[in-house]
Amino acid sequence: MMELEQMTELWQRDEAAGRYVIDDSKIGEIVHADAREFDGLVRRRDWLELTLGALLGVFFVVAALFVMPVDVGAPWWFHWDYVALGLGCLFVSAIFVRHRLRAREHAPRADDSVFIALERNRDALRMQIDLCRSIGIWYVAPFALPLLAVVLKSFSGDTQMLYGAFCLGVCAARE
Repeated sequence: MMELEQMTELWQRDEAAGRYVIDDSKIGEIVHADAREFDGLVRRRDWLELTLGALLGVFFVVAALFVMPVDVGAPWWFHWDYVALGLGCLFVSAIFVRHRLRAREHAPRADDSVFIALERNRDALRMQIDLCRSIGIWYVAPFALPLLAVVLKSFSGDTQMLYGAFCLGVCAARE
């Protein structure tokens, strides 16, 4: 077992040797590589959700306007809940486009110093945290009312009265 004096001597010798050299360019490369990796991960997630949201939005709107009226024989406005669901999907997709455009401002550039690159990384991370905190507003809310309407509409019998009251309430709220 090493004695305190031996450890002190080894520590001072290592300190004098200057074994640890901080290289700004190497740190900069590491910071920029981490930033590119994080941005790539966020970009892939955003584009996947953007594509799926747009496809689902178009699917629900087309189904409500063109397919369901032919199958059921009801006018297209009878399927307003599916139109609203499709528009909710398109709304969420539009939020992701806006988010991607804002994220470009926070992406580190190749000519940034290490300090500025770290600040930009911190800002990008804060944007993601804010996005996660507000998920109920921009991600869940656009689907909640239309999905509730779709579910209520599928009931039969007495629950149709509930659905009718719900539709009247929505119409009254719009006017």
